[in-house]
Amino acid sequence: MFHPTMKPLKYLFRKELNEVHLVRGTPLWVVSKNPAEPYVQAKVLRVAADGVVVKNPEAEEQTFKFSECMYVNENLDCMEANDLSKVPHVNQAAVYDVLKQRFLKKQIYTYAGPLLVVMNPFRLDPELYSSERISMYKRYLRPHTFPYKRYLRPHTFAVAQKMLTQLRKRNQCCVISGESGAGKTETFKHVMKFLATRGSDAEGDTTVQEAIMMANPLLEAFGSFHIFYQMLKGLDADRKKAYLLRSPEEYEYLRQSANVPIPGDDAENFREVEEAMRAIRLTNDEINGVFQLLSAVLLTGNIRFSERDVVGEDAQAELATQADFEALSGLLGVSSPMLLSLLTKKKRLTPSGIVESPENPAQARQNVIILDGFGFECCEENSYEQFLINYANEKLQQFFVENVFKAEIDRYKAEGIDHSTIVYQDNQEVIDVMDHRSQGLAGSPFFSSPRVDAAKKFIVHHSAANVEYNADAFLEKNKDVLSADLTELLKGSQSNVLSSVFREVEVLDPRNMKGKYIGSQFQRSITALLDLLTESEAHFIRCIKTNSQKKAFEVEPAVVINQLRCLSILDVIALEHAREVNEWLGPQEVQDGAIRFRTRSTGGMACGDPYFPADEHLQSESEYSKLDSKDKEEEEEEEEETEEAAGAAGAAAAAAEGNEDASEHLQSEC
Repeated sequence: MFHPTMKPLKYLFRKELNEVHLVRGTPLWVVSKNPAEPYVQAKVLRVAADGVVVKNPEAEEQTFKFSECMYVNENLDCMEANDLSKVPHVNQAAVYDVLKQRFLKKQIYTYAGPLLVVMNPFRLDPELYSSERISMYKRYLRPHTFPYKRYLRPHTFAVAQKMLTQLRKRNQCCVISGESGAGKTETFKHVMKFLATRGSDAEGDTTVQEAIMMANPLLEAFGSFHIFYQMLKGLDADRKKAYLLRSPEEYEYLRQSANVPIPGDDAENFREVEEAMRAIRLTNDEINGVFQLLSAVLLTGNIRFSERDVVGEDAQAELATQADFEALSGLLGVSSPMLLSLLTKKKRLTPSGIVESPENPAQARQNVIILDGFGFECCEENSYEQFLINYANEKLQQFFVENVFKAEIDRYKAEGIDHSTIVYQDNQEVIDVMDHRSQGLAGSPFFSSPRVDAAKKFIVHHSAANVEYNADAFLEKNKDVLSADLTELLKGSQSNVLSSVFREVEVLDPRNMKGKYIGSQFQRSITALLDLLTESEAHFIRCIKTNSQKKAFEVEPAVVINQLRCLSILDVIALEHAREVNEWLGPQEVQDGAIRFRTRSTGGMACGDPYFPADEHLQSESEYSKLDSKDKEEEEEEEEETEEAAGAAGAAAAAAEGNEDASEHLQSEC
């Protein structure tokens, strides 16, 4: 039925206002005077020649252009708005409001059509990921109940269950994206927890589950700097001595930051790390080798070079920290004199042959430096390494665009539907700029020069932000591959762990370096990854960092809204909105007729599947038991198939099983 107070709109997915649709009292989102909240609700007083006159919450009259106002979702119960693509108005203000209201009520998951949006709460709720919750999602999400979002609230477990259900038909992959601090690692852990549990169900024991779940402490510890503090806190005195470890204050890398307390017990976390290493079947020798290499990493920060004056020659580097260097060489299992020679001298290929020349202290120091790789960032100083990382993010964004937007356009064309309403940000031209495929960078709208230092700096207009790069040292860094001598030295290391790491590393011939430099290697790696993802059915999870201070259940509007744009969430919602109209009413009705919003007889606004009202969604365990069971035999058969698929997925994910054939059945990317 139609709600009598609902205003008619020409198109369900209209983005801008039209004075024909405005009557006195219509609520609108307008720009707020309060910087803490970008939008505020106001009510229409009248339509003026220059726009809309509204009354704001302070009872003040303000005039806004039509383009500055957005519709409000009246009478919408945000807690029932499990899918943003199914709410009537999906403008920026309305979408942000729904996410915010749900988030403040501890609902961190919301669908946006095919996406799962995760608002990082910066606080773990164990009940949300309990075994009982896993049981809910694996028990009642059988193939015939799809769309899987119908019966249960949005969750990472729902995405994982859908992957398992589809696994027999095609390889599955899950792309989890978001900026630093958005919660990607935690989200990945929750997906793996569900997959591990389903895998153990099918195997009949907990071997697979334990192997996968015990990898989580490793992911957490080695995915950041935590492992160093855990190791120094958790090892006993004898083992510290064996690994040549010292106190944190004696390491250059660990005394740079302020003494900020971090939640957790490092000693207890280290115990979990060691248990995890054994769970994935690392031997004692391998575990010892890992800790020796970690100790070596810490010591690299202590290595210093001084300047040695040689008459008639440029300054040359000599070792200033002999004891630390001897310890480092021992931990790496290589000859100290040979390693020192490779770090302080450089070989160059000349027409007359290979020439060896000494390096100065600054150059030698660059040979023992550590690179801390971020996600997509716009740092104060962006060099070659950040350029490559941002390039990888653009390529993953393009994979997303092709899977969601371009695939939908192809579907529209096949069905003879006008696809001009599909608007999205295609980053192919950005990638072309970074790949140097453009017909001259100067003419590209995605490339520009800064006002200062234009000779060595340039700006790429990325999908997420404009990033200024300093091209100084780009060429040197691109050519900064491991020398053949250093590769051979590490291949022959007495450390079994280090030598095994370098076993497959190619020894480069300086006379034939075409396609062997860093950029070419990186491009090949990204291409291989995308080829793997393209062969799979993709699922996307978008993680949002809710505030810059990482405070629990606090929202910074500007931070969230910027991510909604950069992650293409708003574009996807608009796309799904258009799809809903076409499937619900038919393309001809959409293009020719006026549409009113279907609502419940109670006067509330429908926000779920139009054929499955939101107040009928099953949301509690007691209600799940009311599901129709007339097709019980069919369900049991489907469940058995799903369990078999889960077993394959579990085996693929568990390194302990060592089953290379099974590993082809599931690829997971985060």
